[in-house]
Amino acid sequence: MPGKFIQRLKTIDKLIQKRSTGNATELSRQLGVSERTTKEFIHVMKENGAPIYYNRKVGSYCYEDAGFFRIQFEKTETF
Repeated sequence: MPGKFIQRLKTIDKLIQKRSTGNATELSRQLGVSERTTKEFIHVMKENGAPIYYNRKVGSYCYEDAGFFRIQFEKTETF
């Protein structure tokens, strides 16, 4: 897994919240990756519950609902 994977997911999340991703090509340039890789990031986020869609009117990927994408470790109680 690339070392910048998590950071790129965080960047995509912030840009989606601000509605400033641009299209896939523009987002790819911002991330420094290929368009295919960008689409894979979006796919991973969708598979993990992010309600992402592309809003043509705004020209950005958006969330259908207010919220944010989080990747974190959650400690469970020990038995």
